[in-house]
Amino acid sequence: MAYFPMFVDISDKKILVVGGGKVAARRIKTLRLFTDEVTVLSPRLCQELEPLPEGVNWIAREYGAECLSLAGVAVGDEAALPESNAEMGEVAVLPELDAVVQDDAELMEVDVALAGKDFVLAATNRREVNKKIFEDCRLLEAHEGRKILVNCADDKSHCDFFFPAVVQSDEITVGINSGGRNTKKVREIREKVEEVLKDNMDRKMLLENRHP
Repeated sequence: MAYFPMFVDISDKKILVVGGGKVAARRIKTLRLFTDEVTVLSPRLCQELEPLPEGVNWIAREYGAECLSLAGVAVGDEAALPESNAEMGEVAVLPELDAVVQDDAELMEVDVALAGKDFVLAATNRREVNKKIFEDCRLLEAHEGRKILVNCADDKSHCDFFFPAVVQSDEITVGINSGGRNTKKVREIREKVEEVLKDNMDRKMLLENRHP
């Protein structure tokens, strides 16, 4: 069944993109059309992200290098949060975990960059890392008692939403998506839509110039 296209306001949402390659760069470029701030986590950035675009905050390290232990944080235990992130207001105080029980303590840890995020896009070039990001978001969801929307660039089964091809012209925004089934067709339609909107804009400018 096809996915319902829904336009939402993300201007006040906290968004994390994990990965610094070309896929991440395209995601960030599109997101910045609709929000003033995006955080990217990656040890390196591709040329498309250099210099760093305005409104993009870069955490320069590998995913999982700085973790928050969910098992050790209780209600109101602000002292257990990493000091730097707590001061920035990025790490939420987490409730006690009842929904998830793990024997291995390492499975109770998630990257601190996930805390407080509303949208997380896993766009690294390592499938196992993208899967770990998805699993960590699910674990953190159980801990915080709220939904974190996740998109994995390489596995549609790990997507709460699909990232559309976006065409924007003046007040018109068009989103195109195939549910992850045919990216080539999406690209072709996006290019046709861009041509139509450009032609309309050119005609509009021509008419305005004729009638000052």
